[in-house]
Amino acid sequence: MAEILDNICNNYKSTIGTDVYTLINHYSILIKRHIMTDSEIAELCRKIYGKHKQALDLIFEHRPDLQLEIADNIIKLASQYITSKKIFLDRYSKKYIGFGSQEWRDKNLPLAFHFENGSAYLVIRLLICPYDNKNIRERIHQVSRDNSTIFKKSNWAEKWITIYQKDILNQKDYDDADVEKLMKKVQDFWESFLKDDFVKIENIIHENIDHLIISDISVDTKA
Repeated sequence: MAEILDNICNNYKSTIGTDVYTLINHYSILIKRHIMTDSEIAELCRKIYGKHKQALDLIFEHRPDLQLEIADNIIKLASQYITSKKIFLDRYSKKYIGFGSQEWRDKNLPLAFHFENGSAYLVIRLLICPYDNKNIRERIHQVSRDNSTIFKKSNWAEKWITIYQKDILNQKDYDDADVEKLMKKVQDFWESFLKDDFVKIENIIHENIDHLIISDISVDTKA
């Protein structure tokens, strides 16, 4: 395509006019930069892979897994506080890690923090989890709405409800930082979170625990 356009420019420059010549010439340059170059790179990659397939497959198989490294680091940080902070810790996968106050689990509260560890982001959320007892979920949701300074405004949902959320890492962090800097940022967040938001949330839930787990009592109104 680029060669055809170049031939037109070279052979008919005197007859097609300056504006048309400039337009065709610029289009030819654009094709060479953004299409031909990519095609040549792709062909080169295929040749390299064909010659070194076994070595490249081995490298790819053992390539660093940043998502896994961050997940392992979160587990390591949180594990230190299982006893002192009385928290539970659940690792579902390298993308999802759950934890929360041990009191919540002891009282069967459908409540847990989740780290969502994506390939280029890290977020922490406090979730009202799916649970058979809808009344308890509604009470937790109401407590969160009554304490809007710490909890996130959220609408009711039958399954998962996010009542707290903080972004820890974003795309720019992954673009700009090395592994050590990412881990340091995660650690700094974790230490600050444990001293501040975690304590506030834990205290609010504890202060309302009796109200949250109170049994539903049917009152006999017969005369």
